[in-house]
This record gives sequence, C-alpha cells and structure tokens, in this order.
Amino acid sequence: MRCSADTEIRSLYIDPAASPSAQGGCRVLVVSPLLRELIRAFGALPAEYDEYDE
Repeated sequence: MRCSADTEIRSLYIDPAASPSAQGGCRVLVVSPLLRELIRAFGALPAEYDEYDE
C-alpha cells in the first residue's frame, strides 16, 4: 500500500462475525464518502470505556 504525505488513517474494529469472508487478520476496505465521514465523526468522540478494566 502506498500513501501520500497527507494521508489520514483510521482504525475500525469490526466483529469477525459481520464478515465471515475476512477469516481474521487486517484488511483495507474501500468505503463510501458517507461511511468515511461517519467514521471520522465517531473518531472525534471521547472514548467512554474503562482503560484499566476495573
């Protein structure tokens, strides 16, 4: 994979059951402009989980 200098990368973790053909491992996905913007918006939200699993 090649990226330009202004590339922005987001990680999205999807339940493996949602894509049985993925068979584990990382994948690069092509997404629609709407889904791209939704992922960007969700990425700006504060994380609401217990980092220390307490």
